[in-house]
Amino acid sequence: MFDAKKVPTVAKIGSLGTVLTKKLFETNLTSNLNTQYVVLYDSVLNIEELKQIIKEYNPQIITFSLESHNFLVENSIDHKLSENYLNENELDSIQDHLYQFTQWYSNPTISKLIEYDGINLGELFYFKFGHFLIPILKKIYEIMRITEVYKNALFFSSNSLTNILKLYSLNIHTLNDTNTTNKQKHSQIHMFTIIRNNLTIRKIKKFIILQNNLPLFSQIIKVSYGLFKIVFHNKKFENNKQTILLINHTTNRFQNVLEKLPNYPINLVKYDINIPAFWDLRTLLTIKKSNCYIEHSTCISTHELDEKNSLFAEQLNDLFKEDFFNKFFSLNNISFWNIIKNNFIQMYKINYSNAIKEIKKIKFLFKKYGPSYILILGAENNPVNLITIKIAQKFRIKVGLMQHAMTTDDLYNSNNYIVKFDHFCRITPLYSDHFLVWDKLTQDHAIKHNVDSKKIIPIGCPFFDTFFQDDKNPVNSKSEYILLAIASFSGHYTRKLSTQMQIEFENTIKQICQIITKMNKKLLIKVHHSSNFNEEIVKNINPNIIVKHTGNFYEYAKNCELLICIDMSTAILDTMLLKKPIISILITEKDSPSEFFRKNYILQTEITNLEKTLTKLFLDNKFKLSCIEQGEKFIEKYMINAGTSSTSLLNFLSNMSTKTTN
Repeated sequence: MFDAKKVPTVAKIGSLGTVLTKKLFETNLTSNLNTQYVVLYDSVLNIEELKQIIKEYNPQIITFSLESHNFLVENSIDHKLSENYLNENELDSIQDHLYQFTQWYSNPTISKLIEYDGINLGELFYFKFGHFLIPILKKIYEIMRITEVYKNALFFSSNSLTNILKLYSLNIHTLNDTNTTNKQKHSQIHMFTIIRNNLTIRKIKKFIILQNNLPLFSQIIKVSYGLFKIVFHNKKFENNKQTILLINHTTNRFQNVLEKLPNYPINLVKYDINIPAFWDLRTLLTIKKSNCYIEHSTCISTHELDEKNSLFAEQLNDLFKEDFFNKFFSLNNISFWNIIKNNFIQMYKINYSNAIKEIKKIKFLFKKYGPSYILILGAENNPVNLITIKIAQKFRIKVGLMQHAMTTDDLYNSNNYIVKFDHFCRITPLYSDHFLVWDKLTQDHAIKHNVDSKKIIPIGCPFFDTFFQDDKNPVNSKSEYILLAIASFSGHYTRKLSTQMQIEFENTIKQICQIITKMNKKLLIKVHHSSNFNEEIVKNINPNIIVKHTGNFYEYAKNCELLICIDMSTAILDTMLLKKPIISILITEKDSPSEFFRKNYILQTEITNLEKTLTKLFLDNKFKLSCIEQGEKFIEKYMINAGTSSTSLLNFLSNMSTKTTN
């Protein structure tokens, strides 16, 4: 601890002759000749103020973000990364703590208080809460370690770090961030995007869904659905047929299933939350010809709030007075509840309100259609999927979870980190009765990691059926550009939140752009919908590089010469089906790669060898064909019901309907 008697005198402050030092005195910060000076830096500061601090105190500067690191590099200022102060494997320990903290809702002290209609409302947003919490946990750990190293320090801190730093030090001077206002706005937008289920996450070709235009968009959906039912769908519901309820399956991806649907004795009800069932003539005709029934969340009224809802809402204010939260959200007996409290409460209240509405809507669908089987897509971390599963369990209706992407398998138990993360994401089922898989890798991975083999249904991927048909037509294959697929590089992964990993990722993209530009090749970058990719890093290299955030990846892949992919992505499968060469550069998965990479089904290279690898593909046709053949071997060996998955799925659903009636 500092000795308050050793605070500099006015004369000493005057001799330094700066406004900054006067501020330090005025705020009663303690200092002496042995004081260490440390700058904790998480945003873009006023560069003149920072240079002044460096000149007078020669501090150790520590950055907490890629943005702040890049800013200091641009200004040639020496610094360290915050994660350098973590112990070995501590990033993984933070990840484990995240899993524990996101399970707050299951604690017996609180679980019964947050139930509505038998559904634990806290569980519904555990995944979104995890996305919000993980960067905060990382900073708490880093600041804890930094204050252990600099025990006798005066800290100059970015505003965003001050509240965390106060847990471990009293000697703090908060700096003026030049972009504090913008950062707060961005933080609020980011949080509301998380809360509102990321309504812009799948942008439609014709409808650009902007959050501030949501009422207009909702009205358009209501009118279009109403007109559709009047003009095209006035037939009565066939009660003699069993009913399958599809949750959030887009028309584009389920096109083949919908086209074959009239040949099967089932009622299919398609329920969507964000993207409507149709938005252009092609999707409209697909829905019309399928004879399926369509419902949209926007079109189901929830204006009426019964007395039970009102009483439950009144309990919210009392809920957060519980000492439980202060104790639960603690590290080493130091509570960080006050740091997350306001955002947590706001997140809970908004999700509570949305959940009540969605529970009513799902129950309305159950009452109206009486489904005999339910098929959800994606993962069990989605609030609507969870609500649907919980209500289905009450009615003893079985639920199937359909695989929606290729994920990193771990058949050799080489990466427990990935396995635990998959369990957290609930990519494999926790509650669902069935797991409908695309491929044998996912099937083997699920069995290896304790999914009951009886639950696993090898269906194949209906989304790819049309791709197999396209594959036979050489007219569809062009070579207009090199395609780079960029997946999300943030989120719930502490390793991906690592500044060092982000630097490697950004530098890899830059080098890819530089190499392809040097080779006089066109480059198109397809960014994953959940990525916050900054286009400037490539436009500064070559303004002619095309960056696409929306659109069907497969359509872009049709016209590419080859694909460059960083880490695992479903984009690999799309490109394999088109018989195009694929180059993979591993960053996060290089220590424990998927079977894809272990068995060399994909050409792998280091970024340092990329130009050489590309040159060989362009000049050596035999080598190029051998790379394509490896992809074909993977499809043949691992993909289930290739080209006939839609039929396989409809047969399964028809069979499930029959079993329900027996």
